[in-house]
Amino acid sequence: MSVLDNIIFTLESQNKKQKELTDYLGITKNAFTDWKSGRIKSYMKYLPQIAEFLGVSVDYLLSDNPEEIKKAPDAKAPEADEAFNKMWSMYSSLSDKDKAAAEKYLEFLLNTQNNE
Repeated sequence: MSVLDNIIFTLESQNKKQKELTDYLGITKNAFTDWKSGRIKSYMKYLPQIAEFLGVSVDYLLSDNPEEIKKAPDAKAPEADEAFNKMWSMYSSLSDKDKAAAEKYLEFLLNTQNNE
């Protein structure tokens, strides 16, 4: 499952609406539609907030093991969240150009992992 699949799966399993998430994030419904269509992947920068909204860890959202997700949708991985929060702090201080490069690299890593 992709990160977005995990987000949608968790929303549905918790009977939460996409609108609740978009309101929480302060984004438009159209942004979520663009995520689902694959046009943009800006959801990656919202992972800490999405994880918080869903009550799961960032590691959980990044997992590519659907069986693991189904078994433990509320599982937390504090070490992974701590590491991600440190990376997020560094990311937040980057220039827009460096953020775009970091997002592209993260997308590459995720695609490489999913293709193994």
